[in-house]
Amino acid sequence: MTGPIFDTHAHYSSRAFDADRFALLDSLPDKGVVGVCEQATHSGDAPRVLELAHRYPWVVAAIGIHPESLLPAADCGEDGPAPTVSVYGGDWAAEMQALTPYYDDPKVVAVGECGLDYHWPVPKDAQLALFEAEIRLALELDKPIIVHDRQAHADVYALLKKYRPKGIVHCYSGSAEDAVQLAAQGLTTFPFAVVMYLFFWELEPDGTPLLGDDPTWFVFVMVFSGLMGSWVGIVFWNAMSQRLPTALAGQMIVFETIFAVIYAHVLRMQWPAWNMLVGMALLLAGVTLSLKVFQAAKAKRGEIVV
Repeated sequence: MTGPIFDTHAHYSSRAFDADRFALLDSLPDKGVVGVCEQATHSGDAPRVLELAHRYPWVVAAIGIHPESLLPAADCGEDGPAPTVSVYGGDWAAEMQALTPYYDDPKVVAVGECGLDYHWPVPKDAQLALFEAEIRLALELDKPIIVHDRQAHADVYALLKKYRPKGIVHCYSGSAEDAVQLAAQGLTTFPFAVVMYLFFWELEPDGTPLLGDDPTWFVFVMVFSGLMGSWVGIVFWNAMSQRLPTALAGQMIVFETIFAVIYAHVLRMQWPAWNMLVGMALLLAGVTLSLKVFQAAKAKRGEIVV
């Protein structure tokens, strides 16, 4: 069992779960799930979303209109257009009015899923107007907003900065710097890279860099990077000579790559360029030295022990 897990964005009311929806949901608490926020995308799935929220005490609902619901009928697949088009003729304001009673239900805790999606041929002006209206609704109701942002970062951020709602930016794909700004105004997103960025660079509440310009921290990072390089070199050597599982070697490569990128970023932001070069050289030296040492050990003893 893992957990506790609160899934802030789910679509269990989707047709994809028709075959085993309730069996799957029934199994979630045993897997560490303590909460789920089920998302509506238009008036058509809102009743199913609310049904799930009332069926399970640990499920809550978000009600809103997804930007893809504005997709014209000609651009829709076999499922056809959403009710936003098929029922309301693209009049999203009328559909929002029809959804108003849902927000009186205590199980409806957020407005969404809503936002901007410039991947699909959805009229941009209609998307912007709808998203702005839903942000204003969230503020009026004092509820968080669940934001969908696909290839529309600049326009999404502009509206979020203008109105400053609280909520979650779903499936975030922007920069770490943007994530820091969003978090500062009460919006949350949790990609791994952003967590690492915050830890190494903006951990302090006032935005002061954790590493600062303290030479002690600089020495610590340099030594740690050397140890990491040596460790990875040992793993690489074993992978080549003893044929360790590829997955294990791959994990180590990914970890070292992440560390190197973060290390380079921190130094680029905080110290002169030559220090960054020294740090990278130390990483390479650690790998090279470990390979040499363990190659000699293998020649002498015929084995390698990590």
